Amino acid sequence: MRITVQASDHRDPGRQEGDLAAFLDQQPQLRSRVHLIDDGRQAGGISQSVAMIIVDLGPTLLGTFASLVIAWLRHRTGNTKVTITRADGTKLDLQAQRVKNLSAAELTALATELGKALNPPPPAVSPARHQDRNPDPRSAGRDDAG
Repeated sequence: MRITVQASDHRDPGRQEGDLAAFLDQQPQLRSRVHLIDDGRQAGGISQSVAMIIVDLGPTLLGTFASLVIAWLRHRTGNTKVTITRADGTKLDLQAQRVKNLSAAELTALATELGKALNPPPPAVSPARHQDRNPDPRSAGRDDAG
C-alpha cells in the first residue's frame, strides 16, 4: 500500500516533510520505504515549497507507521498538521497541538486509532450463490447406493 504524507506548521511550512521523512527513514522497520518528493517552489513565484513523502507499506506496518507519526508529532512545538492520503484517495488530517502533554495511554490510543484509519476497509463480498453439487435434474432424489 502506498501512502502519501504532507506535514506543515505555521512557522516553517516548507521544512516539515523533510524532517518527517528523515525521521521515518531512520527507523529500521521503514528504512528504504520512505521517499521524499520535493519539486522546489510552487509555480507563480510563491516561495512555499511543495513536498510530499511517499511511504510503501505492507498491512503489517500500518500500526508501526501510525505509532512513528505520533512519536514524531510528539516532539513538534506549536501547531502541526499532517495529512495522510491512502492509496484509495481517502485523506486523514491530524492536527496536533501540545501532543507532548498526552499520557502514554492517550498516545497508544491515538496511534491505534490512526492505524485503524489507515487500514482500508475490506472489499465488499457479495453473498455466494447456492450451487447444487449435482445440477443434473435427473439425479435429484435418486439414491446412488442402490
